[in-house]
Amino acid sequence: MKSTSTKLSEFIACVLAELEQNEDFAQKVEKCLSDKVSRNAPIRQKRTPAKIAPVSIFMANGKDKLEEQLAVLSIDELKDIIEQYVLDESRKSMKWKTKERIIELIVRETQQRATRGDAFRK
Repeated sequence: MKSTSTKLSEFIACVLAELEQNEDFAQKVEKCLSDKVSRNAPIRQKRTPAKIAPVSIFMANGKDKLEEQLAVLSIDELKDIIEQYVLDESRKSMKWKTKERIIELIVRETQQRATRGDAFRK
């Protein structure tokens, strides 16, 4: 019985021989070993940093003040907040078009985060 290193050496020799003889195979191997990103791979665009920190505003001034400050922002700026603070892990909110719905999500998730662990603080 052949040792593992002998089997591996024979396998590599076989692959090298096929690379020299078969141009299609050589191109496929080159594509697999290249450092370039695939053109089909989605490129996630970076969003701009959030203009406000919702949790700190909520903790300092309350829900109403947070809603006031969010109402001034554009939909894209609201989505920046959701993205930066990961308020929607499913990212479904990135498709939403109404400002009220996005603000409602931010306030709800911020309130949950700000009050998490209150039972242990008392």
